[in-house]
Amino acid sequence: MKDLPTLGGTGASGGYGVSSDGSIVAGLSFQAGSQFSRAARWTSAGIEDLGTLGGASAYGYGISSDGSAVTGWSSTVGNAKSHAFRWTTSGMQDLGTLGGTSSFGYAISGDGSAVVGDSYTTGDKLVHAFRWSGSEMHDIGSLGGFSKALAVNADGSIVAGFSNPTGTFENHAFMWTESSGMVDLNTFLPTLGVDLSGWTLTEASGLSADGSAITGYGAFNGQEMAFLVKLPAPGVMPILVASLLVVNRRRR
Repeated sequence: MKDLPTLGGTGASGGYGVSSDGSIVAGLSFQAGSQFSRAARWTSAGIEDLGTLGGASAYGYGISSDGSAVTGWSSTVGNAKSHAFRWTTSGMQDLGTLGGTSSFGYAISGDGSAVVGDSYTTGDKLVHAFRWSGSEMHDIGSLGGFSKALAVNADGSIVAGFSNPTGTFENHAFMWTESSGMVDLNTFLPTLGVDLSGWTLTEASGLSADGSAITGYGAFNGQEMAFLVKLPAPGVMPILVASLLVVNRRRR
């Protein structure tokens, strides 16, 4: 384990994303004597302050495969509500919102072209998952209530996260593509032949580069368990692999 330096040499820091070859880390660092964090990137040259969207604080979270693009969220001018950002060597770009006051970027595609996360909608009445690509943030919907996007594949074409279905307070894992829209993995996977007996998949939090493997957690016979679903080539049976009991999770 290598201790990554902090901005100003003192204070706390946290790493949340790493490039494919492990050489570049994205996260946050507190400056010496400051209560505000800054989005940061660590390379072989040391720590780099990625700046903010005009406010005092920023939080780096996801990073592209080559480490050249970072997402997260930052306070805006006057320390107003936070907005999702996409940072490159050209600077930090405000990705806006879905009509509400705040948005948060959680993951960026491997090629750096797409960002996913969640945003308040008009009137701040509901939080919806978003996918930003090119120059615009798009609402990718929900299963009826709120939704949050946590993962995206290498080219930005597949998104995963969780949402609560209409009339329930229970989260369900989802997968989204432009052609299928948002689908509940609890109903979609059985159509592919996956046996979900005893399972409720509540959150999809990771995708492989090609989108064929999905990981997250759910409840299996009343116990909280991690899962890994491997989606096959057409005509081949998918595989659901149960993993270790997940404990002591922390959520924003």
